[in-house]
Amino acid sequence: MAYWLDIAAVLAEAPNILDVARVCNPQNARGVGLWFLGIGDGVDTLVSYSGPRDVTNDVVAKRYPVSSSIEASLGDSTGPNFERSNYSPYHTDISGNEPVEIHNYRHGDYIINDEFPEEIILSQWENKLGLTVTRKAYAWSYQDFDDFIIEEIIFENTGTKVLTETFITFMNSFSVSSGGHQWARGNGMSWSDWRVNRESAQDDWFYYTKAENYTADNPEKTVEYSNLVFCYQRDDDWIGTSFDDTGQPFESTFARLTNYNEYQGQVEGQLMGYQYIGFGPLDVLPPFVNDPDENYVSPEAVEQPFNFRWWKNGDSNQEDYEEPTYRRQTDAEMYRMVLGPFPQKLMRITLIHLC
Repeated sequence: MAYWLDIAAVLAEAPNILDVARVCNPQNARGVGLWFLGIGDGVDTLVSYSGPRDVTNDVVAKRYPVSSSIEASLGDSTGPNFERSNYSPYHTDISGNEPVEIHNYRHGDYIINDEFPEEIILSQWENKLGLTVTRKAYAWSYQDFDDFIIEEIIFENTGTKVLTETFITFMNSFSVSSGGHQWARGNGMSWSDWRVNRESAQDDWFYYTKAENYTADNPEKTVEYSNLVFCYQRDDDWIGTSFDDTGQPFESTFARLTNYNEYQGQVEGQLMGYQYIGFGPLDVLPPFVNDPDENYVSPEAVEQPFNFRWWKNGDSNQEDYEEPTYRRQTDAEMYRMVLGPFPQKLMRITLIHLC
């Protein structure tokens, strides 16, 4: 496998390098992370996380044991799938502890077992709480099913610590969008605004459907959406431009039309930052479809998430951010920042967003 900005792959002239013009870069998040917070053996406050800004030093990558798992029979190795995936029943090319990538499709054919998706990425790691974490990411290309990714997160206490008051947190750093902010020059804008999150890229609106003041962009949908547990973000108007830049409309005045990274055929007024990005829980209570006999532990509280937090995420060059990080806080301080004062009831899943 090879990915955009994979320097080793570039030097090796690998066949799958993604040469993406900046204006076509579809990124809408600066990072995502799983956080695990708990009390070990009744005395030690422990916090471990995998993003979005950095990763704690205790995280140790493992290779997911795909050949002995439920995904062992999935995957195809014909045509480009042989090079662009690293596992199928017919080939294995997994390097070290890199994620397992399965292309579970063949051009012109339907999936034989459609309980599994077309694209599967499997990763696994251990942390200082003694947890082994498995993340399974699923994607499809079918019409009406090609605009989301489903993730399954499995965590197992394989260590020796007795964990109490243990919480699992999802933290994301949304930003709409890389392509929408990297074509413009002048009028207070620069191609690198999105990369370091300068002021022109800090004009998004963030929504949480369970917030007391939540109102949908289409107000008539507010009641319907409020019944969901979902948070999402979209671009809005930055006051620093001389025009309404909601959705980052293309203005040829502020782009060099001969520059590969700034112009790829856009038309005047075309929205370049039109995306909505968000996430929410689908299911947290066992049993689950693909492994109904597994003895999973249920959260102690059915109502999820337990808690929700938002922190400012400003210019990274100026370290203008407020979310917890091991570089600034101790584990005990991060634990309090994420969870805050909470009642005696415990649960196992919480949602947190950073934008």
